[in-house]
Amino acid sequence: MPQPKTLPAVVRTVPAASPRARTARRAEAALAIVVLVWAAGPSMVKYGVDMGNPYAFNLARLVPASLILLFAVARTPALRKFEWRDAWSVFVLGVAGPVVLEVGFIHGTHASSATSSALILALTACGGTRVSAESGEAPG
Repeated sequence: MPQPKTLPAVVRTVPAASPRARTARRAEAALAIVVLVWAAGPSMVKYGVDMGNPYAFNLARLVPASLILLFAVARTPALRKFEWRDAWSVFVLGVAGPVVLEVGFIHGTHASSATSSALILALTACGGTRVSAESGEAPG
């Protein structure tokens, strides 16, 4: 009976992954999930908007997401420090901006195809990054 082949010494002695490598893999997996969610978003929004009232669909989509975000922020010690003098900035950046974005996105998706809406959304993000880079600010 033939003997099974043994693996080369290099393959047999691979050390366990370091905690840093595991953290990097988790971060990459989380980014992959974000990419999949964002990629599926326009098609799902188009389907939901075509089913009925676009505002009701958006409300049902964003309220749970906002509650999850609020819970995450409340559990993050560094983000708990809030000063009332920053309330206007928080409102403009955290409420008014996303509301304008979502109303435009819902109307655009309702009036056009999911593909067109996704391309416009992607090009808007690319344009914002380009403007930031041209002005000397770090993107993001």
